[in-house]
Amino acid sequence: MRGYTAEQIRTAEKPLLDAGLPLMQRAATALAQEVRGLLDDHGTAIDDAQVLVLVGAGNNGGDALFAAGRLADAGADVRIVPMADRVHGSGLAAAEDAGARLAVPVGAAEEACVDAAVATARTSDVVIDGILGTGTRLGAEAALRGTARAVVEAVNDVIADRRGLQVQSLDTASLATQAPVPAQRSRDASGDRDQGIRPMVVAVDIPSGINPDTGEVPDPTVLHADLTVTFGAAKAGLLQPPAKAYAGELSVIDIGMLGELAGVTPAYED
Repeated sequence: MRGYTAEQIRTAEKPLLDAGLPLMQRAATALAQEVRGLLDDHGTAIDDAQVLVLVGAGNNGGDALFAAGRLADAGADVRIVPMADRVHGSGLAAAEDAGARLAVPVGAAEEACVDAAVATARTSDVVIDGILGTGTRLGAEAALRGTARAVVEAVNDVIADRRGLQVQSLDTASLATQAPVPAQRSRDASGDRDQGIRPMVVAVDIPSGINPDTGEVPDPTVLHADLTVTFGAAKAGLLQPPAKAYAGELSVIDIGMLGELAGVTPAYED
């Protein structure tokens, strides 16, 4: 598979955006379809699904918010926890118009965001990671900070608790060689929500906190995805350790830029 840097992707996107093509809408539609497919694979009907959406301030959060609207419109119970003082405005409006709900107001204090994320994650079937995308800073600056880091750390604890595991501090070198743990159903035999089984984690474009170009993970406080839905082409960092271990299954969605990348030398190829 060929992987490209964030800058190569942005360059390929530019003529399409200049032409007015709705790339974010295409990405959101594909993301919602992938989430529905994951739910179907694990025996959960969309109108019986609970979805937690963690969103940042940028376009990655916009993708997640528009997808949240599509999932809510299809019948899912969708709760949104914003990680920043602002979010993608039209994405949030579309999500709320479709029935998705803010678990806390935009700009809420860190403690309130953590409490809301934990309460929702305890009963969610899917957690969507739309905090940071390829616009993240590189190197050590790729690490999550502030509210986003606190929320991800807390949600990781919930996921571990629902799987009945002791929470441990994992180093990125060990993660590079770990086999991913498959997502499991979140209902027991009676049809009730099972507190002891893990929700599925879906990353939007990249797991938040990884370096999209090199695969470095400066801080292991990252949601370990079961599925990463990446747009346009694979990001080089997703194909390289240690980030590869955080990405889970990789689904590459064509949103119309393959022609723009045809003559571009990939940054990484496996």
